[in-house]
Amino acid sequence: MDQIGSRALRPPQVWETQTLALMAAVAFAAQLAILLMVSELAVRSYLLDEAPRR
Repeated sequence: MDQIGSRALRPPQVWETQTLALMAAVAFAAQLAILLMVSELAVRSYLLDEAPRR
């Protein structure tokens, strides 16, 4: 039988697992940075516009 089109299923290599973990960590860090930036902008907007003035 021809072996060109068929690939055997195999468990992921160590470097593939580490790459997936690294991509997940980078995605998590990016989402956290976006969340912190949005919350900082919301607090800044509140303090500048709606805070009681003295």
